[in-house]
Amino acid sequence: MIELLTIGNDTPQIDDTTADEAQLIKLIYRFANKKDEWFNLLLSLSNCISISESLPADHPYQDISDRLLAHLKNAIKISTRLSSNSKHIKAESVLNFIPMGAGIIDRMGRIVEVNQQAHTIIEQSDTWTINQNYLQAQHLNLEKQISALYNSGGNFLVLPFEQKTENTPTQNKVQSLHITQIPNQQDSTTEQYYFCFHSNQTELVSIDLLKQHYQLTETEALVVTTLVNEVSSKKTALKLKLKETTIRGHLSNIYIKLDVKRKPELIRKVLLHSLLSNPTPQTTEVQNLKLVTPNTSGNSFIFLRDGRKLSYLDYQSSETDTKTPKDQQVILLLHNLMGSACEIPPDSEPVIREHGLRIIVPERPGYGDSDPKPHRNHQDFCNDIKELLNTLKIEKVNVIAHSIGGVYALALAEFIPERIIRIAMVNAATRIDDMRLAKPVPILVTAVLQSIRFAPFLIELILKMAIGKDLEEFYEQQLTYIRPTVEGRAADINLLKTRNYRDYSILNLKQSSKQGISAWANELKLSFSKWDFEPSNTQIEYQFWHGDQDDVISIQAAKRLAKDLNTSNFNHINDETHFLFARYFNQVIEQLINVTNTSTVSERCLDIH
Repeated sequence: MIELLTIGNDTPQIDDTTADEAQLIKLIYRFANKKDEWFNLLLSLSNCISISESLPADHPYQDISDRLLAHLKNAIKISTRLSSNSKHIKAESVLNFIPMGAGIIDRMGRIVEVNQQAHTIIEQSDTWTINQNYLQAQHLNLEKQISALYNSGGNFLVLPFEQKTENTPTQNKVQSLHITQIPNQQDSTTEQYYFCFHSNQTELVSIDLLKQHYQLTETEALVVTTLVNEVSSKKTALKLKLKETTIRGHLSNIYIKLDVKRKPELIRKVLLHSLLSNPTPQTTEVQNLKLVTPNTSGNSFIFLRDGRKLSYLDYQSSETDTKTPKDQQVILLLHNLMGSACEIPPDSEPVIREHGLRIIVPERPGYGDSDPKPHRNHQDFCNDIKELLNTLKIEKVNVIAHSIGGVYALALAEFIPERIIRIAMVNAATRIDDMRLAKPVPILVTAVLQSIRFAPFLIELILKMAIGKDLEEFYEQQLTYIRPTVEGRAADINLLKTRNYRDYSILNLKQSSKQGISAWANELKLSFSKWDFEPSNTQIEYQFWHGDQDDVISIQAAKRLAKDLNTSNFNHINDETHFLFARYFNQVIEQLINVTNTSTVSERCLDIH
């Protein structure tokens, strides 16, 4: 039994978890008795470690994972063999579906199997390395540590990820390396050990799991994940900047959906469910957990006629080779203000693969690896795109314009319409007058327009002050500014907290600002001032995607622009915000390449949250 202290306004009590724990142990041992279910054991083990390291030290359930860890180690001892994949270091690792960097090594530290997350962590570390297929660290003797574990008869050990110093940053870094013994298998002559790197970025509870399994709304899921850490209703309300009565109202609905009566039951049920959540590694759906965008060094480039370098991502799924260049549909993706060639969001691989698509993401001058062009205008970039398409021998493209990329989509329709099939405007910037006249004008738009009018020289300074010295801290700060007063805002917080989206966003930010943030300041001055063209092309078909909670580009501004263009679909999405792009990217692609209605404007009010 787990003794519970006072939780919120509940009275002190002892809560018996024997039934829940017995059910969990039964499932773990059932996994162990299936010869190919070792993956489920390691997944549960990883989740145990995540929960153990993520809960506050004074949390009443802090010891739950330590106790379950013992059961998991017993289950691993019963397991008869490892996956056949583990015999081949170059084989696709099932461990890629473990929610942290993980692998298997022998007593000497030789790698038997390792997943991509662990590879990335090791490559980016100053202290860890893989040397001739052996895992090694500068600050400790790994072989000696494993030998001590083996000689002591213990089951696991926890090692510091790096040597701690006064200057060692702690935020968003890997904290420790966990090593768990896997006893001798029938076909093995050496002891083997499962290891995983734990980071404080690890997601404690899956938002998607809560929404799918218990049918929680975005706000209810956010309340649950916050409550798991904060424990009391009062602290949860403070964390989310909401009234305590609001939290209690949400909890009433949550209790019904999870079939519990009190907070202790709720927290225990969520944690136990998280320990056992197991995506099936054999399904292709798991592949969408990977980021589509590659390492920034993987971009391609061409040299333009004036000698400048234009950097771009040329992405095609490895499984789309059956498409001939003539049949293949090409999408030109125009990135946002703080974007880059790494603009393709997570979870996009399945739709790209299904349709055999090719996606080109050019970086505008001064962004990423593209050379800057002083005093450029929108037509200049259209000329760059024309050169790029000619070089790649691409005749025509569909266009997806994200946020401020919408200005460039409108310019492409004016300056090189013969190369454009149709355009999808996603949270896209509109004409200046549209933004001014669509009431209420978002505060951000007002601030930018006023700055450009009265003090354009201050824009870069203001950006530097807002961002600070660390882009990762800047990203984390965004979470403190959002209040989940509507479903869309709650969905934003849930999205920003996910590991996949965080990794994607920071990669995009770092690539975008590779040459400094002056590119962002110049972009604002260019696209929020009078343009060098007027949108007048009514031949090219447009599709709009906009949310009615977008506080960057008003949906009313988008509707004003859409009325003057050849707009076939206006997708008005209820409760959606400026983060729509990441959540609806696959639907945008589907509509863009499978158009059936091109005659009249069809406003679709989507309420999918």
